[in-house]
Amino acid sequence: MAVQSVPAVTALSVSSAVAFAAVAVWVTRRRPGAGAHWFAATLGLLAVGAVGSGVAYYLVGTVSLATGIYPLIVVVMPVVWARFAFEYYGLFEFTSRRRTVALISPAVVAALAGTWVGLVEAGFFQTVSETFALSVYSGYVAMHFYSATVLLVAVGLLVRTGLRRDHLGPSLGAALALIVVAPWVGNFIHGALRVTDTSVPGVADEMVRAGAIAIGAVAAVAAVARYRLFEGLPAAGTIGPETVLEEMDDLVIVTDSTGRVVRLNERARQTFADDGEPVGRTADDVLGTSVDALADRDGVRLDTATGPRQFDPSVSELTNEQGHCIGHTLVLRDVTERYTRRQRLSVLNRVLRHNLRNETATIVTRAEVIAERVDDDVAEIADEVVDTALSIAETGDKARRIERMMAVPVTPDPRTDVTRIVQDAVDTIREETGCDISRSAPDTVVARADHRVLHPVIEDLVENAVEHGSTGPRSQAPDDAVEHDESADPTVDVSVTVDPKADLPVEITVTDEGPGIPESERSPVVAGDEAPLEHGSGLGLWGVKWGVTRMGGSLSFEDNEPHGTIVRVRIPTPADTDDAAAVDEAAAATEVPPRTPPAVPPGTIRDLDTSTGGSP
Repeated sequence: MAVQSVPAVTALSVSSAVAFAAVAVWVTRRRPGAGAHWFAATLGLLAVGAVGSGVAYYLVGTVSLATGIYPLIVVVMPVVWARFAFEYYGLFEFTSRRRTVALISPAVVAALAGTWVGLVEAGFFQTVSETFALSVYSGYVAMHFYSATVLLVAVGLLVRTGLRRDHLGPSLGAALALIVVAPWVGNFIHGALRVTDTSVPGVADEMVRAGAIAIGAVAAVAAVARYRLFEGLPAAGTIGPETVLEEMDDLVIVTDSTGRVVRLNERARQTFADDGEPVGRTADDVLGTSVDALADRDGVRLDTATGPRQFDPSVSELTNEQGHCIGHTLVLRDVTERYTRRQRLSVLNRVLRHNLRNETATIVTRAEVIAERVDDDVAEIADEVVDTALSIAETGDKARRIERMMAVPVTPDPRTDVTRIVQDAVDTIREETGCDISRSAPDTVVARADHRVLHPVIEDLVENAVEHGSTGPRSQAPDDAVEHDESADPTVDVSVTVDPKADLPVEITVTDEGPGIPESERSPVVAGDEAPLEHGSGLGLWGVKWGVTRMGGSLSFEDNEPHGTIVRVRIPTPADTDDAAAVDEAAAATEVPPRTPPAVPPGTIRDLDTSTGGSP
């Protein structure tokens, strides 16, 4: 019975060894991820141990020699496995060469002691000092406790990793635990059976150990092939669910702490695979620039498989749970078309603004000369030409003002005295138009807004109120579709109120009493839908919308009874509005931007004598 069972033990052990070795070779060649070589080394030790125990038993026919060979593996293996666990988990403070040697040395001593014990049992040494033997056996037992402790720590880290990371899962943690725990426990049971002499005569205890080794081999295959151990590294090689990563339009590249590429999505692979497989090479070699250089740039031009392309880079540091940097995530967004379009628009914008400004000034000047020198009929036509040119010029002025407003750089905590901004805007428009504009506001109201954005917003709102609510000259251009009030110039009211309980505490209200802003201009702005801009006032409302959005506020329109429009702008306040010193400091620091000069110099239709047929 015993003799028939020996080949079964050997076959099971050798099969396990082949499985361990195959997985180790595959991992070494195909997976350069964190801890891969230490994982392969562990499997190699298990393979050697499996062959040693199975073949030795088969050839010698005694369990003693096998008992002497396998402890060499079972005691060293846990510390090698721990080294893999530390690197895989990201505990790099334990992976230095000095600490690795310190970790492994006790296990090597224990393994030598265990081998000696096995050789003594096999009869290779006939005479042994009792004191020497006792010390060796004691150290042997102590080192088993050491290796068991190391094994528990390593397995605990890996199981914890699997449980805490969704993309790894508990199944992978269980497989990793079985790879080393099953052989170790099997060897322990094997030794206990022999020491207590409770083993069934024959090879039952060897079958226990061989079966445990086989369980570890199956777990190793499952961890790599089924659960894809090195395709979701918790240390540096993973940034999200596999499907999301692969389906992203952006190029995603993950590097380790040395700048070497450990993972990338398919889009990045196709873009930068012209010179070979990117994984395992440095970012400098793959991209032509380092990770640090990308982190300091807003845009970068890179050579790709399809030629030079423009990218917006984003570099994020990857840290483990202990806060140590273990790599970087590079996200490259291809903005070549957007960059080219922006460049084209910038050139066209500059050329058109320059030509618009100069040509409209020429038209106005020539038309005014004509209006002064010809009869009334021709002068009236000249006036219409002047008004049209002025409307075009004002549109250009508003476009330039909006562009300058939107180009204001974002500051982390802007503060502005709203009262001062409103006062300056009201005084400026009142002086230019002569319109009756009333203002009511507390002495100081501090909002979380940049004065370079808030001022043009208020200025445009007051201008719109004057244009749509008065019979002044500025609202009577021929292309102005607003129906003007034939009564005396109505007033425009501007007020500032504060409601500390509101989400947006500061409210700026601009009210006119004329026909008001047409619904055709209000609706697209409120809805955020683009529509053809027939008037300069429409462009001004879009500028107001963009500015309010930039400040994190809200914009709304209401009808004013019996006629007119009420425009409300609500903006946030800083967190420390109750701090009097902070409020005073913000008020003192508020600057009023200079008024943009008009595109057309004085001497326009506004200044013409009524006898020329122009507007009064």
